[in-house]
Amino acid sequence: MANPEKLPSQEHKESAIDVATEKERLREELESSVESSVEKDQDTAIEKARKSIEKEYAFGHEKNNAQKGSEKRSQRQRHNISKADKKRSYATTMRHIRRNMPTTQRTFSRFIHAPLVEKTSEVASTTVARPSGILGAGIVAVTGLGYVLYTAKQTGFSLSGTEFIVFLAIGWMTGIVIEFTWKLAQRFIKL
Repeated sequence: MANPEKLPSQEHKESAIDVATEKERLREELESSVESSVEKDQDTAIEKARKSIEKEYAFGHEKNNAQKGSEKRSQRQRHNISKADKKRSYATTMRHIRRNMPTTQRTFSRFIHAPLVEKTSEVASTTVARPSGILGAGIVAVTGLGYVLYTAKQTGFSLSGTEFIVFLAIGWMTGIVIEFTWKLAQRFIKL
C-alpha cells in the first residue's frame, strides 16, 4: 500500500482541523477588522473634534482681534476731540436750537447758557440747591409759618418778618440731614 487511502474517520478529522483553523483565522480577522474600525472611528472622531476646536479658536481670536481693534479706534477717536472742538460743537448746536425760538426765549437762553451762569448753576445744584433741601425748606416753612401766624393772631403778637427765612433755613438743613442719613443707612444695609 504505497498510496494508502485515507480512512473516512481520518478525513473527517483533517477536515475538522481545517474547519477549526479556518474558524480561528476568520475570528482573528474579524477581531482585527473590528479593532481597526474602532481605531479608525476614534481617529476620525478625534480629528473632527480637533478641527472643531481649531475652528472655534480661530473664530474667537478673530472676534477678540476685532474687539481690540474697535477699542483702539474708539480710544484714538476720544483723544482726537479737543476742548475747542467741543466748544465749537456746543455753539453750533445752541445756534441751531435758538433759530427756532421766539425772541424772548432766545434772550433768556443766552442768559441762562452764559458760561458764568452755567457754572454757578452746576455748583449750586450739587451743593446748596439739593432737591431734599428745597423740599424740606418748603415743607417746614409752610407748616412752621402757618403755625406761627395762627399763634400770633390768637395771642395778639406781631411778626418781625424774619420768620419765613428762619423756617426756610431750618427746613433746608433738616432736608439735607435726612437725605444724608438715608444714604448712610442704605450703605450700611448693603454691607
